[in-house]
Amino acid sequence: MVIELIDELQNYTIVQVAAGDQHSLALTSWGLIYARGDNGYGELGVNSCDSHTATRKLVKSLARKVTVQLACDANHTLALTADGDKNTFGQLALRHRQGPQKDPALVTSLAGTLLVLLAAAGHHSAAVTQARLPAVVGVKQAGSTGLYSQG
Repeated sequence: MVIELIDELQNYTIVQVAAGDQHSLALTSWGLIYARGDNGYGELGVNSCDSHTATRKLVKSLARKVTVQLACDANHTLALTADGDKNTFGQLALRHRQGPQKDPALVTSLAGTLLVLLAAAGHHSAAVTQARLPAVVGVKQAGSTGLYSQG
């Protein structure tokens, strides 16, 4: 395995990176998100579902918000903004049966809930609320969400 430096982001202070199955994101100290990689489900949040983006792109629709945390895996990405909104881009948490999601969208089931931490793995996502309660969404196989579902 060869580790490569990302020269195109050398003028930014990167405070976090997140990697999905075939996509990656970088979060700058200004709260901007840069995304690159597979985008078949819109997991990059760059207003398209082009299958692959070779150059890193700014997630413009969240550029007016200050993002403080990223989480991603499989075919989805999550971004937590400074005002506590939980935005998700990709397929999960928006019922992927509706098809790919080109732009970030607020998870309406958590509207009004202040979130402080995000996590994502496989085909499920989790968040911690300001009241320190967990919120989970996704495929319930093998108890991955902490919820049991028959069938």
